[in-house]
Amino acid sequence: MAIVNLGRKIEPVVGLSAVAVNSNGGGNMPSKVRYHVLKGKCVAVNYTGTGALATKKITGAGNNDCTTTLTIVNGQVTAAAVTVAGTGYVTGDTIQPVDPTGQGCVLTVTAAAGAVTALAVTNGGTQSPIDPVNFFASFLLKVKNAPFRAVSLDSLKRIVNARGIYPALGELYIEFTEIGRNMLQYNDSTSWDLLSGETFALQWKTLATLVNPNFTLEYEYDLQPNVVPDAKGNAVRVRNPIKYRETQINLNIGDNFFNRETLNTGGEPILRMWFLGATPGNISYIQLKSDSDIKLDGTVADINERYEKGGRFTFGRADFLNFNYPSSNTLKGQFNAPKYWDAGYIADFDGRLNEALVYNKLDLKLTSAVQQQCTVLIESAPGDFV
Repeated sequence: MAIVNLGRKIEPVVGLSAVAVNSNGGGNMPSKVRYHVLKGKCVAVNYTGTGALATKKITGAGNNDCTTTLTIVNGQVTAAAVTVAGTGYVTGDTIQPVDPTGQGCVLTVTAAAGAVTALAVTNGGTQSPIDPVNFFASFLLKVKNAPFRAVSLDSLKRIVNARGIYPALGELYIEFTEIGRNMLQYNDSTSWDLLSGETFALQWKTLATLVNPNFTLEYEYDLQPNVVPDAKGNAVRVRNPIKYRETQINLNIGDNFFNRETLNTGGEPILRMWFLGATPGNISYIQLKSDSDIKLDGTVADINERYEKGGRFTFGRADFLNFNYPSSNTLKGQFNAPKYWDAGYIADFDGRLNEALVYNKLDLKLTSAVQQQCTVLIESAPGDFV
């Protein structure tokens, strides 16, 4: 009798196009599986340190007390100035700067009486993890050759961070089966069930500023269909993929009014709406109506606090990571820089898909302290890959 395993599997994706600087790439994903998570790894030369950096000796007898200020171009070290000369060095010693994100830089010492007088760059850096925001210009997910998640890398990061997930430095994390819905009976109902053989393709463009880039991808999947029981206990197949749709609107000082057409909702049931002004922190008030019924009405400060109290969402409150990240080289070397939305509307506050906002008419009021462009990202539940 054959053994049947129903659990998830994790494998590398093969067959994607090679990564090059300032180039288009992508490829088809494996077919006839149910997707839960994609996890990519972005690497390139990625030096980011500023000011006087400590150094460590590679060869020689220096006392690791020389510091250096680097000139960095597109993540690569092109020059190094002596900030503190240090002691115990001789000409020909090699040292490396201690950078929060970079690896592989080699500096060759010129010294006199133990003090470093000059530094020459022997190696400007090797591959190390780099934030996907600084790697990709765009990253598109297409099902049946139609865009299903077509949003910026910055927005992808903010969606993940808003749910309290902080990917490792260099990690592109795309979740289909959301961890935040694990309390539900059918907690995998938002997985991408493509067992019928629908095409799933990735399409990306890399940035022109990369040096020696590479990208690899893993997919977490299983071979079970999305099914729920009907009233008679029969298994019924359902597909509830979450679609991302992004648009830009213009805000004037004061109150600004929008409808479903200007927000480009597609008329699909809305799970969440996210707002980010070009000048962050200047959206102060939200009012949302569905067919003249008020769904949300209050200051951004009060609304964000209510959503954060539930524990499932965050808008950047001063927890350990947010408070310490700007000043901690350790955290900068471990996590992508966290980013958050200015404001949001969350219909499925407890994770249940049937709480999605349905509407014929939709009216949104945003109050802004400045004139600015605003990104609006809508998470919708179209009920299938449409």
